[in-house]
Amino acid sequence: KDVIDRHVAEMEKSATLIARAPEVEGGLGGTFVRPVAFELAKLSDLKREIFGPVLHVVRYGADELDALVDEINALGYGLTLGVHTRIDET
Repeated sequence: KDVIDRHVAEMEKSATLIARAPEVEGGLGGTFVRPVAFELAKLSDLKREIFGPVLHVVRYGADELDALVDEINALGYGLTLGVHTRIDET
């Protein structure tokens, strides 16, 4: 929990907050972490893999896809990865 909380605090300074689950009155305590989503300016802003309810969004142009995939592959991690697109054709 502490690792995730520190990461969220770092992201609050360097990324754009998209959404965060509301606080629960009285708190939940324990190891609960509120889900949160951030938009990153570039993939390299993500310094490590985070195992928690933290979504990182990176926008890219269609002409940048190959370079982005190469950048992702070079990271050496990516156990949880999703690519969302509005392109209907492959």
